[in-house]
Amino acid sequence: MLGHDRSERTLPAPTETAMTEPQPSRWKDLPISIIAVLLILFVLRAVSLVILPLVLAGFLAILFWPLLYRLDQRLPRWVGIVLVLGILLVVTAGLGWFLSFMVAELGGRADFYVLRLEAKLQGLTPLAERFGILLDANTFGGQRLLSLLGSGVQITLTILAFVGFLFFVLALLLIELPLFQRKLMHGLSGEGRHRAISAVEEIVRTFKHFFLVQTFVSVLTGLGTGIFLTLAGVEFAWVWAGVAFILNFIPSIGSIIAVIPPVLVAAIQFDSLLQPLFVLVMLAIIQNVIGNYMNPRLMGRTVSLSPLVVLLSVLFWGWYWGAIGFFLAVPLTLVVRIVCAHVDGLEPIALFLGNGAELRDEGPVPPPEAMSEAARLDDGPKLGEGPAPGASSPPAPADHPMEDPGQNVHEQTARRTDEEERG
Repeated sequence: MLGHDRSERTLPAPTETAMTEPQPSRWKDLPISIIAVLLILFVLRAVSLVILPLVLAGFLAILFWPLLYRLDQRLPRWVGIVLVLGILLVVTAGLGWFLSFMVAELGGRADFYVLRLEAKLQGLTPLAERFGILLDANTFGGQRLLSLLGSGVQITLTILAFVGFLFFVLALLLIELPLFQRKLMHGLSGEGRHRAISAVEEIVRTFKHFFLVQTFVSVLTGLGTGIFLTLAGVEFAWVWAGVAFILNFIPSIGSIIAVIPPVLVAAIQFDSLLQPLFVLVMLAIIQNVIGNYMNPRLMGRTVSLSPLVVLLSVLFWGWYWGAIGFFLAVPLTLVVRIVCAHVDGLEPIALFLGNGAELRDEGPVPPPEAMSEAARLDDGPKLGEGPAPGASSPPAPADHPMEDPGQNVHEQTARRTDEEERG
């Protein structure tokens, strides 16, 4: 009887208090997270002289990873590393030669342009005084340019030290790449492993595509600028072409900055204002046709960043890390977007950083005052949530180690299966 009573004993029904007990808020740790991010940013900026070579070396290692893998298939590893470092050394030497050539060219004609600038400013002085503007050649950089061209020893030594440390760190990273792959494959397991491998593969593919397309577009921009300025008779035409090539790697504002020097030179070189105005219009056309028409079509959806996000990232990283920050802005933002897209709960951040191409086929956008009603009618799954009930989940990636970082996991699995069948 006692056992029978125990078997029929039921658990007490949950009380209303237990059922309505508030769940812990997902935002309770938000202030701590914000403080941690701000503290990290402060520290990274304080030690930027050490961090910048590490970050730049990391990006270069990712960029040269596919090439190094292919060299490893045919040559000893140390030979491949030497070849990669040799390629980068040639590029660095070419950039240094161009900068020294530019300084020599401008320095050789600096006196002439200072005199021309003073003469033009004297002609504009009566008009400027009516508006309370004081014109002085020194204010606009005449003598300052001469002093700047003559004091570059300390800057040169700093750049050489930076480049030397960069090559040293890059060599260590290239040596560690195979070990990093093994750590990535054996240090994680399950879904975390698949997500990490997928994120690394996407970063490598995106970097490779972005750099190749951006280099091609920059070459076209430099050639177009050099040819036009030569035909227009503007001095230092191919110097400004090289400047346009380099600055074109800075999205949004690089092309604007590249137009300013040749227009200023044309304004000082020619007596009429029509020539510099013509130079301004033609350079703007070249930059817009290549930058706004060709570049997006060549990039496709690989670099799917919002134009506003690109502009804000360039401004932020340029302020944060100076000139190098301008060039690293897009790669840094790409890494953040890709990582967020592969981490549970951070998918909305990836969506807001992207260009929204996957959302443009969802019909007309409701008016701002009716967004809540439209959101109530939307029953589809949201980012960060699971698939809708009854929806099939995408197949998990194959549980095989990653070999070529620029190749998809499924492609590697198929290739490995073919090799095993042939063996």
